[in-house]
Amino acid sequence: MNSSFDELFLEESIEDIVLNPERILYFRNGAWKHWEGESPERLNVSALARTIANSVDVELGYTTPSADAYWKLSPEHHFRAHVICYPMIEQGPEITLRRIQHTKHFDLKHFSCDQALKLHLTHSVQQSKNILICGATGAGKSSLLFSLMTFIPKEERVLILEDSSELPLPNKFSSRLLARNDRFQSRNGSTWQMTDLVIEALRMRPNRIILGECRGSEALALCRSLQTGHSGVMTTVHAGSPQEGLERISDLCRDQSKTEFNQRKLWNIILHVKINKSGKREINSWYERDS
Repeated sequence: MNSSFDELFLEESIEDIVLNPERILYFRNGAWKHWEGESPERLNVSALARTIANSVDVELGYTTPSADAYWKLSPEHHFRAHVICYPMIEQGPEITLRRIQHTKHFDLKHFSCDQALKLHLTHSVQQSKNILICGATGAGKSSLLFSLMTFIPKEERVLILEDSSELPLPNKFSSRLLARNDRFQSRNGSTWQMTDLVIEALRMRPNRIILGECRGSEALALCRSLQTGHSGVMTTVHAGSPQEGLERISDLCRDQSKTEFNQRKLWNIILHVKINKSGKREINSWYERDS
């Protein structure tokens, strides 16, 4: 990486970066700004886009105009990367990078000053309560999930299900399953979805299952596992409130089956996280099922 871009990629206060051949944008302290340093030409965005796409065996082009990947710039600096190219985007290629903060940077104190709530959430994780985290894109859902995972007892076997490797394994008894998607039907070899991972995980004797993000047919498999007594499940979903989070999961299930689930009975705690006016992420509201 060009050393002149060190601040852009290594500065942890910069949360998101957008790169294309014409401009560089970055998101810091709740606002987007234009990068005033080196020009995109010095970075060679096209070459970087190909490198990121190749890391997940995708050759960008007309038949495969986008790719998602986990990009490890250095041992301490990891990103969730999305690459999109012409003709899907006019001025492409364009790379969107979301910084994956190291877990040591996250604690419940970053999301709430309420000591009683923090203590309650700590005990809830330790007691294997089912927790749903909801919020908008970039609101801090995964970061809050990171924080809650630190309270998982070290002797438990946890199965983490993701599209790309982002969440840390909490202990030596745990494993990670990764989906292999093929949205454009252009990859060689088989593909498997998040739903398949949920089914496999249930056969692998987990104490708990953590799903990085619930956004499709996997919701049905997950809710069926909750209905049959699995506990300690944690996941995230895009929604604007605890109530909308429950409705979103219900809608995802309904898309796959006519089976109706009482979501309020399946989830013990629903947390809604948002970015406040000062640019900090916080637990904005929460719901807990009556015991």
